[in-house]
Amino acid sequence: MTAPAHAPLRWRLLVASIVSVTALAGCSDDDDAAERPADGSSTATTTTPAAVTGTTVMDGAVTEITITSPFAGAIVQPEQTVEGTVTGLPPGRELWLVVVVTNGRDFHPQDRVTVRSDGRFDGKADFGTPTDGAGESYELHAVLVDAATAAQFRTYVDAPEPDGLPGGQPANVAPVVTVDVTRQ
Repeated sequence: MTAPAHAPLRWRLLVASIVSVTALAGCSDDDDAAERPADGSSTATTTTPAAVTGTTVMDGAVTEITITSPFAGAIVQPEQTVEGTVTGLPPGRELWLVVVVTNGRDFHPQDRVTVRSDGRFDGKADFGTPTDGAGESYELHAVLVDAATAAQFRTYVDAPEPDGLPGGQPANVAPVVTVDVTRQ
């Protein structure tokens, strides 16, 4: 059982939890065991209460991204360190963090994430400003982008706008994994 990539995150995590409980109970569903996401689609599953993992197939490569900190439901600082792991990063793709106010359209790319040789990464994410955004709910997305989109993100990061990336989320960018957090 997998949730469609376009399903709300809470629904996808519920499906992932059901799948995890089914696996722990020793049940199986052979039809679902053979499923893999189609090229460009994503699935989200939880691996531990503190980590959220997403998988996508892009450019023929299966990529798995896990955000280990902050965890889902965490209370975060205005500037928060984000940590995780990635496997199967396709050549020519970059891993970026993006922050979106929950139920908002403002798409805020953060600084590019550098992936170390062991697959671990860390980066900084801003949730509002030191004086604005307290108590707000945010979505932290890990996304894979091509060179052209990375250039667009770098231009934004060099001169950020309060309403986010002009034009909003680019059509060719889909979150691989999303963590819902609340700003302190």
